[in-house]
Amino acid sequence: MGVGTVIGTSPAIEAAAQDMLDAIDIPAALLDSARRVVRVNAAANAFAGDDSTPGLRLVEGQVWPDLCRASDAVGTGASELEELVTGIGERRTVSGAVEYAAQRRGRFKAFRLTARALAGDGGWVLVIQIDRTRLGVAERRLLEAEQRLADISELSSDWIWGTDEELRFVELSAPRDAFWRRVQPSLIGRSCAEILGGCTSPDIVEAGAAAIASRRPIRDCVTVIEVEGKPHRIRFRGKPLFDSNGSFRGYFGLAADITNTYEAESRLQAIAELSSDWYWQTDAEHRFTYMSKANPGVTRLRSSDILGRRRIDTIDRARTDPEALARHADDLANHRPFRDFVYGSSNLGRIRYLKVSGNPRFDREGRFQGHVGTASDVTAMIEAQERRESAERRLKAAVEQMPSGVAIWDPDDRMMICNEEYWKNSGISGPAPIGRTFEDLARSFRSVGHAKVDDVSFESKVQARLKLHRDPGSAIELPLANGRVLQVKERRFDDGTTVSVTTDITELKVRERAIAQQRTLLQTTLDHITDGILAIDEGWRIVAVNDTFAELLGVPDELARVGTHLASVIEWLAQRGDYGSDRPNVSAGKIVDAIAARPRWYDERPVPSGRVISWRVREMQNGGRIIAVADVSEQRQAEQRREQLRTTMGQAQKLEAISRLAGGLAHDLNNMLLPIMTLTEMAMDELPAGSPARDDLERVIGAAEHARGLVQRLLTFSRIGTQSGEPAAIDLSVADAMELVRATAGPDLSVRLVLRAPKIVVRLGATEIQQVVMNLGLNAAQAIGDRPGTLTIETALIEEDDDRLRGNTDLDSARRYARLSVIDDGPGIPPEVLPRIFDPFFTTKPVGQGTGLGLAVVHGLVSQVGGAIEIICDGGARFDVLLPIVESIAGQQNERNPNGADSSDR
Repeated sequence: MGVGTVIGTSPAIEAAAQDMLDAIDIPAALLDSARRVVRVNAAANAFAGDDSTPGLRLVEGQVWPDLCRASDAVGTGASELEELVTGIGERRTVSGAVEYAAQRRGRFKAFRLTARALAGDGGWVLVIQIDRTRLGVAERRLLEAEQRLADISELSSDWIWGTDEELRFVELSAPRDAFWRRVQPSLIGRSCAEILGGCTSPDIVEAGAAAIASRRPIRDCVTVIEVEGKPHRIRFRGKPLFDSNGSFRGYFGLAADITNTYEAESRLQAIAELSSDWYWQTDAEHRFTYMSKANPGVTRLRSSDILGRRRIDTIDRARTDPEALARHADDLANHRPFRDFVYGSSNLGRIRYLKVSGNPRFDREGRFQGHVGTASDVTAMIEAQERRESAERRLKAAVEQMPSGVAIWDPDDRMMICNEEYWKNSGISGPAPIGRTFEDLARSFRSVGHAKVDDVSFESKVQARLKLHRDPGSAIELPLANGRVLQVKERRFDDGTTVSVTTDITELKVRERAIAQQRTLLQTTLDHITDGILAIDEGWRIVAVNDTFAELLGVPDELARVGTHLASVIEWLAQRGDYGSDRPNVSAGKIVDAIAARPRWYDERPVPSGRVISWRVREMQNGGRIIAVADVSEQRQAEQRREQLRTTMGQAQKLEAISRLAGGLAHDLNNMLLPIMTLTEMAMDELPAGSPARDDLERVIGAAEHARGLVQRLLTFSRIGTQSGEPAAIDLSVADAMELVRATAGPDLSVRLVLRAPKIVVRLGATEIQQVVMNLGLNAAQAIGDRPGTLTIETALIEEDDDRLRGNTDLDSARRYARLSVIDDGPGIPPEVLPRIFDPFFTTKPVGQGTGLGLAVVHGLVSQVGGAIEIICDGGARFDVLLPIVESIAGQQNERNPNGADSSDR
């Protein structure tokens, strides 16, 4: 389908339009009313055949929606392209433009697609796709095509006309077209003013009238003549005729029906406007005489802002290249064409950048008439370029400030940016060769090991380095000939650029070697330590272990190594039975929970070899643990021997003290009981049997006998205590001793026993516990005196790492202790007496009423087994005796009742 057939013009104009369309170096196509592509130009065919370039492909015979969906448009671009042409088809608008971006195979392109409805009722739409990067070329081709079309239009004048001296048409030779021959008679005899009065421009009417009045030539006077109901544009050109006497005889000239030409020029102007932001014309003085409507939303330029002004007056010289401005001024002065002149202007509401192209216009006599051309708002492009240049400057500045060497290579592996550190690491003197390929530089870099060119391995080293560069992976280390070591990290991006970062890690390698040596030394030191040492990190994985650890515990070597989780070692020990008869996973869980819950943890238990192994666990600042395992078998045996010796010595001292106490008490009691019993018996002999007085005296004799039996029991008790030394359950011993205290105390004293942790086994024997309770209980009873009072004897359990244990330097916070408390509500202990209460033979009682050995004996017994005594005086006196628990007796520690039992008064 020919273009002329579509728009209905004359054959000459059709040919000119066809040539113009083919001359445009941008893809263009015609769409019919069904929105099917019926005609494409050569540029569209070439673009459609390029499979590597993204964008909309105009293919003859395809419908518009299918082309849009296959357009590679990014985001909503495809839908906007389809809506653009659909809107024109539905007559919502006669023209429009859409800018969109397209992507294919990693390449991006920006386009402007313009569409315009053509004149007539056929529903034809002209579509032009403009690659913004080639806008200048498209403008030049368009203007050249427009000039050719204008020249052809001028040559198509085919009427000859003439008037008489009264300016009436007397001659009008119409074309051979029969249509105009029928019209010709109606024009003959009509005045020139009547015909020219239908001129489309009042200025042209006024200029034509002035020319006729002064008998000057008429040039390009276009008027509209309605013929058979259809308006036709007729262009008149003529010269005045004078006879030999100089008398005016009328006008003679040429006329042409330029209706089709005008429509073609309008379409060409529309194409020019669609190919740019707007279309403009200037006169011979370079003042704007015409400006098409600017593309909405670009500059919002109005005709009133620029018509009548010269472009040179709107240029902001501070934002325009001086050389380009000078060339443009020279082109204007010499009436030459100019292309892609970019200038800044601050007269458009804000700073804008415009790109203009233009061609000069001349009349038939060669006189300069001005320029015609196109203009585009390239503010976004210039600002983007400035931002890109600014970003490149910032990037270069940032790269220069980086401590590591940095270089950036383009997709062709040519150096784009390089900082001084990178170039220093390369070992090549002189400035950085920006633009050289990596392969070229790789043959000079130290990274190839300074191999000689004739070295057979040189080329293989270069190729290996190129392979690592083009397919980068993890960081690589490159030793240099001077002994230094570089670490190279490279990354290739989707656009093909590669970033290389080189870091001098010589000092790091030296530190790594030093650390390795230190680790070797540390491991050697650990292996020579007699204790087993194990270090775990915050994730409870072994980071250091010596051989002694596995030897002492009998753990397999595959468990006692770096990387193993501590729980695996504990589970193995539990499977072996080191933690009792519970299920191994339960036992192991208890041990792991105990270690995790305490910053310090101690455990001591025998292993199958018969040795006693102690665990001491300490928390580190990073959350890990240090575990020291030691064989304490000999220590425990030595402690047992020392304990036996202490017990023997203590028993001897206690026996001596108790003997003295018992002897003194017996002597005093016997001295008092002897006259009582003697006189009472004598009095009984004088009284008759059955008398009330005799019965009273018999009660006196019974009480005296009871007192004598009490003395005998005390002596017997002291002798039994010297023979006891086996560990005993504290609750049973306390209960027995409490009865003795109750028998000795006054009738108004209430004695309570509270067992908060029954069945606690301590190192003291039953007799020793009874002595402790009896001495403390008797002291408390004597402190209360004859008034009513309460004496409480209480037992409890203190777990390891308790605050009370950490605050007492005489105790081991890693062990468990039993607390035996004797509490009274008496007057308490005076502060001045408190420091001396455990001194032997110190007493606050009157002479003859105490020996001062009771508390001394208690202190000695408790100290011998590693215990301690704490005294609290607050509304009475409280003695807390802390005794270490015997952990090794199976079953005793697992039968504790944490809630305790409170017995009532007995």
